[in-house]
Amino acid sequence: MRKPIGKYTWLILRITAITLIFFLGLHILVQHFSGAVGFGPGETRFTLAILLVIAILHGFTGTRRIILDFKNYSKSFEVILTITLLILGIIFAVIGLFILPSLI
Repeated sequence: MRKPIGKYTWLILRITAITLIFFLGLHILVQHFSGAVGFGPGETRFTLAILLVIAILHGFTGTRRIILDFKNYSKSFEVILTITLLILGIIFAVIGLFILPSLI
């Protein structure tokens, strides 16, 4: 029998998905469909930084769930996988946040 992957990862995936949909919708409405009203450079950077971090969190949490869903792995493998994905997520977020100002 398979053990449950975790109710917290399920909850994190749902919360980040709803947050991504909200912020992407807000971004599209304000940046692309509003005439004179729009975000300044500071607000745009902040919004895109939030989108980046939430998308990375959502993507790596989903990747962890998919990998752990294939087989009943040991607890040590789960810990190593979680730490590895956490480190990769932090590295990608830092790289993205350094590159972000040059894109605006």
